[in-house]
Amino acid sequence: MDEGDAGFLQGLRETFRAEAFEHLQAIVRALDELKDAVEDEERRRIGERLLREAHSLKGAARAVNHREVELRSQSLETAFSRIRAGLAVPSPQETDRYYADVDELFARISEVTPPAAEPAPPARAEAVADQAPRPGSAEAVRVPAALLDELYREVRDLLPVVRGERELESAVRDLLAAGPEATEAQSPGALRYRLQRLEQAARTGRRGLLNRVEDLLALTYTALLTPASGLLDAMARTAREQARFAGRELDVALAGGDLEIDRYLLDALVDPLVHLVTNAVVHGIEPPAERRRLGKPARGRLSIAVSLRPGRLVEVRVADDGAGIDTAAVRAAAVERGLIDPEVAAALPDRTAHRLAFYSGVSTSPLTLVAGRGVGLAAVRERIEQLGGRLAVESTRGRGTTFTMTLPMTLLTLRGLIVRIGSEHAVVPFYYLLEVLSRPAEAVVAVQGGSAVAFEERLIPLVHLADVLERPRAPPRDDRVRIVLVETSPGTWGFVVDEVVGEETLYVQAFGAPLARVRNVAGATILPDGLPAPVLHAPDLVRSAIARTGTGAAAIGAPPAEEPPARVLVVEDSITARTLLRTIFTGAGYEVETAADGLDAWNRLAVRPFDLVVTDLDMPVMDGFTLTRRIRQDPGLSALPVVLVTALDSRADRERGMAAGANAFVVKSSFEQSDLLEVVRRLL
Repeated sequence: MDEGDAGFLQGLRETFRAEAFEHLQAIVRALDELKDAVEDEERRRIGERLLREAHSLKGAARAVNHREVELRSQSLETAFSRIRAGLAVPSPQETDRYYADVDELFARISEVTPPAAEPAPPARAEAVADQAPRPGSAEAVRVPAALLDELYREVRDLLPVVRGERELESAVRDLLAAGPEATEAQSPGALRYRLQRLEQAARTGRRGLLNRVEDLLALTYTALLTPASGLLDAMARTAREQARFAGRELDVALAGGDLEIDRYLLDALVDPLVHLVTNAVVHGIEPPAERRRLGKPARGRLSIAVSLRPGRLVEVRVADDGAGIDTAAVRAAAVERGLIDPEVAAALPDRTAHRLAFYSGVSTSPLTLVAGRGVGLAAVRERIEQLGGRLAVESTRGRGTTFTMTLPMTLLTLRGLIVRIGSEHAVVPFYYLLEVLSRPAEAVVAVQGGSAVAFEERLIPLVHLADVLERPRAPPRDDRVRIVLVETSPGTWGFVVDEVVGEETLYVQAFGAPLARVRNVAGATILPDGLPAPVLHAPDLVRSAIARTGTGAAAIGAPPAEEPPARVLVVEDSITARTLLRTIFTGAGYEVETAADGLDAWNRLAVRPFDLVVTDLDMPVMDGFTLTRRIRQDPGLSALPVVLVTALDSRADRERGMAAGANAFVVKSSFEQSDLLEVVRRLL
């Protein structure tokens, strides 16, 4: 192994160590919660989290060829999959064994790249949190000497500008300290001239400082760029190892290794790419004998390509010439999982049905050591969306599958469209932008009780961006409608804005705790005029639009109905249960909005009126009991009907719910749709 390979391997192991500790930390915290879980549904939710973390840890270990960690993670994954399926309720002794397995994994992973002072293996979540290094905490970055020289010159040249600002401040202080007597002794012309010189010096100094800081930021960003070859080489090794393990013959083709990409983005892509490469080898490429029978070459082909796209985008494609996606099996798995009704699944075009594979629990393959649990693609989709990107799939049965990830070239800056809603501004990232339209008001058509606009021979549903963000609209300035079309994994939608201001390249600040995940917002930026603005998260916006409109389109400027539908707020942390309840109430003609937990619901109740609340009990942040009590204690909400729909079926839970002020109590495991709607109709 030459020096370059050794350096790359060391860097990869350091990245793995940091990532692995994050997964272990999440596993231990979930185990802490599992000990206290008493309801089956709660245990299944925790099992889902445990399974995902173990699955991701296994994939990361495979990327660095850490066979022991991979096998131990596989063992945990098997146990956690039974918990998720409701087939196992671990005893305290079994939970202790899981803790011991995590401790052992910590020790094995620490051996990969031991720190200067090796900590003792942790026994619980708090210990892992204290000892696990964060990404970047001990990283070494290679920077060309010429770039360091340029950075030094920029910082050096910044000093005179800063000193000039200090001298300007000193001159202003001297002028003020001289007092009225000294100022009165000067002629008005001399005083005006002196003030003009100071003002001009201030403008020049600010302009020079801004230019220097922007140059310095650009150079620093350049220092963070890394060739994509390291990531591609690691994925090729993973693919070949998986092929040997699965008994496949495989050729791997790489492209785009010479492109320099934001190293934070490359690090973030490791786990999604491991999932996709494994999926291609295990699910896609057929065994040699099967390929010969089908008239294909015995050796399968896998290509991994990185390329740049207009709009400062990076495209990563993983393509195989294998069996393709079994669309019928995907539909059946999604129906069995309860994600979609059989009639709806049967009517979906194949291209749309393929996307069902991105949801948790949807798997079309038998269980193996590396796949078949329905976790990988769901984790990939969620991760890509967290990075502000899109995941697409194209597949032809018998000919192969291509997964395409499209992401911003850097996580530090973005090219965005600045729009105005009311008196406020927001930024729509270019990588979600499909088109910007300016149409006469009559171009908006009514569709299924909502509104849409024609674009490229299809109707795109519309909603006003201000309504989705729950902000006030500005009065129309003319008879035209300004529409921003976005294309995301959840769908393509049009958002009506009050004004399209322009486009800019902006520096983005992601939110930290406790705002690490804010609905509809990916981060914040400072606009050219110096004012802050949110950077919007388009997939969230589309989900919010769907939840808000129910029928797939929102009315824009339509006359109010004579009897507007009742507004129902559904509060449920389970995505599946939330979707089910929304579908039930929307189908019954109600206007539905959803919230992921009690605190989210409480914030919505503070800004919008609702006619009824349907809430789960067991939720993070704020549970249903607390939400119901708050509603009853608020003078403006005390008469609002509340229906508890929950898996908790004990007499004590019923009594506690009624004591909190609920109007009705419905058990999930036994309720019929008609019964639930009858309860709601009675209360409304």
